[in-house]
Amino acid sequence: APPPVEEDKKFDYLWNCRKYLEQVEKFVLATDADDPGLALAEELSRRLGKERCWRVRWPKEREKERRKRLEMDRRRVEASSGSQVEGGVAYLDGVASDAYSEEMYGIDGIEEEEHEDEVEEEQEEEEEGDDYDDAMERLKDANDTLQYDAENDSELVRQCLEEAEPYPIRGLFQFSDYWDEIEKYYYLQSGNEGGISCGWRDLDNLYRVVPGELTIVTGVPNSGKSEWVDALMVNLAHNNDWSFAICSMENLVRDHCRKLLEKHTGKPFFPANVGAGYASSDRFGRTLSHMTPDDLDNGKVWLNNHFHLIRCEDDQLPSMEWVLGLAKAAVLRYGIRGLVIDPYNELDHQRPKNETETEYVSRMLTQMKRFAQHHDVHVFFVAHPRQMQQWRGEPPGLYDISGSAHFMNKCDNGIVVHRNRNIEAGPLDQVTIYVRKVRNKAAGTIGEAHLRYERGSGRYMDYAPGELDSVLPPSFDSSNGYRKN
Repeated sequence: APPPVEEDKKFDYLWNCRKYLEQVEKFVLATDADDPGLALAEELSRRLGKERCWRVRWPKEREKERRKRLEMDRRRVEASSGSQVEGGVAYLDGVASDAYSEEMYGIDGIEEEEHEDEVEEEQEEEEEGDDYDDAMERLKDANDTLQYDAENDSELVRQCLEEAEPYPIRGLFQFSDYWDEIEKYYYLQSGNEGGISCGWRDLDNLYRVVPGELTIVTGVPNSGKSEWVDALMVNLAHNNDWSFAICSMENLVRDHCRKLLEKHTGKPFFPANVGAGYASSDRFGRTLSHMTPDDLDNGKVWLNNHFHLIRCEDDQLPSMEWVLGLAKAAVLRYGIRGLVIDPYNELDHQRPKNETETEYVSRMLTQMKRFAQHHDVHVFFVAHPRQMQQWRGEPPGLYDISGSAHFMNKCDNGIVVHRNRNIEAGPLDQVTIYVRKVRNKAAGTIGEAHLRYERGSGRYMDYAPGELDSVLPPSFDSSNGYRKN
């Protein structure tokens, strides 16, 4: 899991030394072999680039050898301090050892004990076979390894450093390179095997956010696709402490700040009747109290910790390479977990004369997917559909996105946001989220879910159980959110 925002200052040195780190060809990560140490190695490799990182794997020792080492350590401590074991228990590094009688400390006692252990070990090996080695415990760090091999000075530590394992060579892999990752995946130890909750009960049954994937979001103009992506980001920030880089070319900074803070606080930014069309009431017509100065001050701190802006201040449009370059810097500096690019048509799409638009879109989406996978960041890409002739209010499909069918073919997840405009089809605050594509079946499936948009706060809300039966026409099945055949 990523470190909390308030603790992320521990990685400031990476950003401060970035000019020097960029020149380094090889990083050897010799972190502890416990869960915090492995998490630190994973985060460092993610930020520095896994292709430049090598992993040190500390050796394993048999349980018998571990007990003997701890006993010898205990005896050395007693011999050097002249202290006696009290209460029948001696403690060394948090490990309790049975106190032996003086007779057991003798040479004959040690040899007798070792002989008994050898007999037991042989019996265990015969019974357990090859599985016995798997039961061995890995040494925690360099200090444990140094003590374990004290008679050979630091030779074993030096050997571990020299035999550090590189991350797989780009483009050439073996499944054995991923055994640890696959085992964590199987035993549900990564924490996101089935994706992360998007924050809406009904939609969670269809779509969950998986780090390292690309989600394409589309919808006709004024359908609320950008608003929904903002609400999704707020949910992920609230529930999972995610931080994001946002490249939103259609929003002024102050307007985007207002929208995010409204969703964060659940309150309108302005008081009632501040301007034509500005809603400050709920769906029942009750006036909502707007943000207080304290709400604003607290919201600004929260906003600054979770969202980082990518903006092109020049007159020219930004290119995808420029956006991904800054997003890479945001991974290193802030440890972002999500990237939002909104919308596609506001980017600079200049391409070589011999490259078709279809080829360009394919190359652009490949760049985005590689960025997502390499940095374990989920990318949300908003794209408008092409102009639809004789449109009658139906939701568009992913193949309707302007530019290329590759938007459908190459994305990991495809979402269509569609707002109801027909009072006979249901309430006008009803929004349908169509999940048109899910590549990872462990994280979702194709279907549709319904949300209620609260215009005063900008939030999207789940319907109460049974409420859909009263607001949807008979052609829908409210039990699972799918259209009936």
